[in-house]
Amino acid sequence: MPHTIAFDGNVIRLSFTGFITRQEIQDAAAELTTLESQFTRMPDRLTDLSGIVDRESDFETIFAVADAIQRKVYPNSFRAAAVAPNPTAYGMARSFQTLSSNPQVEFKIFATVPDAEAWLRPAASA
Repeated sequence: MPHTIAFDGNVIRLSFTGFITRQEIQDAAAELTTLESQFTRMPDRLTDLSGIVDRESDFETIFAVADAIQRKVYPNSFRAAAVAPNPTAYGMARSFQTLSSNPQVEFKIFATVPDAEAWLRPAASA
């Protein structure tokens, strides 16, 4: 499976691997929306794009997902970290960051999972 989504008790963790299609991005977004509906307080999230080798996604796909996030009203503010250690992953993360500016979501891109986790940790314990 090219993506996984899990809640570890503190952070929603999304992970993408392999070749990512438009449908995979749409499926992951729908799955995340379902998971989010279970929370009265939105947890931070970490999206690991380290395993991406290439992507089919185009502007319209990323824009549609980002636009939904931009318009959404969450029960609280939270942090979202993306791990993007290679040009393909970074391009995807940066496009998403630019298009999904929601004042409730503080979004930052990192090169490693430990760096992303360290940034999320202070907010999770506050």
